[in-house]
Amino acid sequence: MKQQLTIPPELAGNRIDQALAKLVPEYSRSLIKTWLDNHKITINGEFWQPKAKVAGNETVVIDVEFKEQTTHEPEPIKLDIVY
Repeated sequence: MKQQLTIPPELAGNRIDQALAKLVPEYSRSLIKTWLDNHKITINGEFWQPKAKVAGNETVVIDVEFKEQTTHEPEPIKLDIVY
């Protein structure tokens, strides 16, 4: 997934991880922090620490790959029940 966002001015003064958690609520703040630590998110073309404060109007690019999710489906099996 590659997504580009702009930090709105009303989020100025927030930490970058908090601001992004408000902009993309489908991802937890701890996951966003991990992406920041692993350089999966750039702000104005640079890597920032999660605790850095935003001023507003920064361009954010989130570039992460998700592993394919597998589902676990039940399957019928014959069981011999012994009492």
